Amino acid sequence: MNLVRTLAFASVLLTLTAGVHAQNEPEPPQDRPGAGQDAPGRRPGGRQADPARVVERMMRADTDGDGRLSREELSGGRFIAVFDQADANGDGFLEAKELTLFIQNRAPRGGRPGMGGRPATPAATPPKDTGPSERAFVDAMDRAGKALRGLRRTAFDADTFDRDLKALLDLETSLIDARRNIAAVPMSDAAREKFGSDRIAYERAFQIHMVTSLMETLEVEMAMLKGDSEKAKEGVAKLLESRNESHELFEQQ
Repeated sequence: MNLVRTLAFASVLLTLTAGVHAQNEPEPPQDRPGAGQDAPGRRPGGRQADPARVVERMMRADTDGDGRLSREELSGGRFIAVFDQADANGDGFLEAKELTLFIQNRAPRGGRPGMGGRPATPAATPPKDTGPSERAFVDAMDRAGKALRGLRRTAFDADTFDRDLKALLDLETSLIDARRNIAAVPMSDAAREKFGSDRIAYERAFQIHMVTSLMETLEVEMAMLKGDSEKAKEGVAKLLESRNESHELFEQQ
C-alpha cells in the first residue's frame, strides 16, 4: 500500500510540474523531431523541473496576497489531490516552504523505467540515504499529521465519536513512536542556530515538545469522553498552534 501511495504522489507531482511549465513557458517548436515529447515534469532536453520555480509559479494563484494558498485558490488544479499531504502544519493553507519541502521529498529521484522512456536526471547533490530510525520518525509524524488534520474538521459529537477516538489514539501512538526515534533526526538550520552543537539540549527540547503534544492530545481525548465538544475543539486548536510554532525548529530539515 505504501508503494502505491508513493507512486500516486509521484504521478501527481510530475503532472503538476509539467502543467506549471506549460502555462508559463512558450510551447516548444513542433517542426523538429521529438519536439514536445519530453517526460512529464521535465523541461525540453530532459532537465528536471526546479522545485523553487514550480513553487514560485504556483504562488501566483495567491489572489488575496496573504502569502499562502487556500483550497479555493487551488480549486480546479491538479495539486488539490495532494493538498492535505503538502499541508505539513495542518492549518488548511499551503505556504511556499511547505510546497518546496513536499515537492523535494515526494518527487521521484534517480531514474525509474516507464517515466517518459528514460531515467530522470540525477540531482546535483543526491539526497542522503536516511537510516531506518529516521524513516520511522518521518513515518510516525506523517501519521500524526494525518490524524490531526482529521480532528481539525470534526464536530466531536455522537455521530463522529468512534472516528474521533480512533484519530486520537492514532495521534497518541504516532507521537510515542516518533519519540523513540528523535535521536536519529538531523538538526534543522533553525535548531542549529538556537542550540549550536549542543545535541543533548536539542534532543531534550524536542522530547519536551513531544511530551507536551502528547499531554495535550490526552486532554482532548478526556474532553471528548466527557462529552465536552467545545473543550475538545479548543484542545485541537492548541495542538495545531503548538505544531505551527515548533514545525521549523524541530521538523523541517
